[in-house]
Amino acid sequence: MSSRLKNKRLSLIMLVMSLVVFLGGCANPNNPDGLMYRLTVEPIGQLIVWIADQFAGNYGIAIIIITIAIRIILLPLTLNQLKSATRQQIKMAAFQPYLKEIQERQKNATTQEEKMALATEQQEFMRENNVSMFGGMGCLPLLLQLPIISGLYTAIRVSEPIASSEFFGISLGESHMVLAVITIVMYLIQSFITLQGVPEEQKAQMRSTLFMTPVMMGFIVFTTPAGLTLYFLAGAIWSILQSLFTTFYFRPRIQAEVDKEMAENPIKVKKPSSGRKDVTDSVKKEPTNKRLTINDSKTNRNAGKQRK
Repeated sequence: MSSRLKNKRLSLIMLVMSLVVFLGGCANPNNPDGLMYRLTVEPIGQLIVWIADQFAGNYGIAIIIITIAIRIILLPLTLNQLKSATRQQIKMAAFQPYLKEIQERQKNATTQEEKMALATEQQEFMRENNVSMFGGMGCLPLLLQLPIISGLYTAIRVSEPIASSEFFGISLGESHMVLAVITIVMYLIQSFITLQGVPEEQKAQMRSTLFMTPVMMGFIVFTTPAGLTLYFLAGAIWSILQSLFTTFYFRPRIQAEVDKEMAENPIKVKKPSSGRKDVTDSVKKEPTNKRLTINDSKTNRNAGKQRK
């Protein structure tokens, strides 16, 4: 189960990276008449310039304000997915002993029929207890940000005022090594905080996929203008605050809700169905019993003849 979940998450991460490349191509600065350019690059560029004008031409502050505004708009959706993911983690921790027992029998299964029957049994267990193996993974907020990221990236490239401006001595139009490293460190901290309060068994499953985000950021921030890196850095700091809220306030509340729910609705466990091995054993026993019956009847006839 853990390998399937891990593959699912890795597939979603690869999808996000592919969409970044796709949208980056759609918002081509050499094609100002393109749909994505007109829908994202032009309005985002104008918005950055307008906000910067309110702060004495500080484009760094403008980018940070846009980042915070986007996160606030997405906050209801993000909290809803956080709640779903947290409930999922808590329930999976409670179900783990039952799932392990099924998985142990799957390892010991000797035929394909047994393995299929046990896979069905696991699916029925999950369905009976109203939990999805892949639920609450939370990529939608990032997917919704992709057009904005693409538009912001292109706007920084094509806008001379943005590209030529500085923020604390950092040129927003060029890549900046120190800013990139700080951004990656912030995402590492956010991943570490997210793992706190999670059961050890689930930490092993989550660790590799959570730390894929800093790795993915590394490929992006080392090659993009500092203006876009600043967007990711502000997003990482927001994510750290959000993870602190989730770990130390939100999760304990959901834990209490799930505990109460599971106390009122105990885990439903069906009696394991007999596998193919049991059926085979019963088939083998049947002809054996028949042969014993035949032999017994012959013995009885011979005994009768001797008495005569």
